[in-house]
Amino acid sequence: MLRATDANIFFAPGIDPGTLILTALPQFPESDLSSLFLPETDTFRASEGHFLFVDIGIHRFPALCPGTQIPAGPVAPITFLDRFLEDRLDAIRRFSHAINGRRSVEDLRVTPYRRNNLRQMLRVIDGRRSGATFQEIAEIVLRADHVSATAWKSMPERDTVMRRFREGMKYVEGAYRSLLYRHHPLP
Repeated sequence: MLRATDANIFFAPGIDPGTLILTALPQFPESDLSSLFLPETDTFRASEGHFLFVDIGIHRFPALCPGTQIPAGPVAPITFLDRFLEDRLDAIRRFSHAINGRRSVEDLRVTPYRRNNLRQMLRVIDGRRSGATFQEIAEIVLRADHVSATAWKSMPERDTVMRRFREGMKYVEGAYRSLLYRHHPLP
């Protein structure tokens, strides 16, 4: 059985601005542009084209090659000029840094602070689904002190753990796609 963490999941570029669109590089006379050739890799064929991952060092980039064939020669990224242009350019910039061996630019769609909050949200949801009370969850996830039920009602950890549950449930119910956008979150 395939575990969810082992599955290759692709989002179309219209949904995830971090998905690169790679197409055959036009031939320019007398150009010495460094070229990227796609490595032999497994692809997922869809109506949009071929989805694949481009691995460069420790970095992995989801990509789409439109059309029925994967380009055999050098490729170049192209992008949509839409409201997510800045996010798309960030992805191209990270890709450029990786292929040119420069220090990688961090993907800022999910900041370390936000990543920590998301991790806490998932732990709170798991705890609730396992039957734990909010107070029990706060003691484990937020390292809150064990206090009486009366004192618990006025603790800031109570508000935090309940907020993490509410926000986490929104992600579980479909708002997780907002994690794909940095500059223009979905309404």
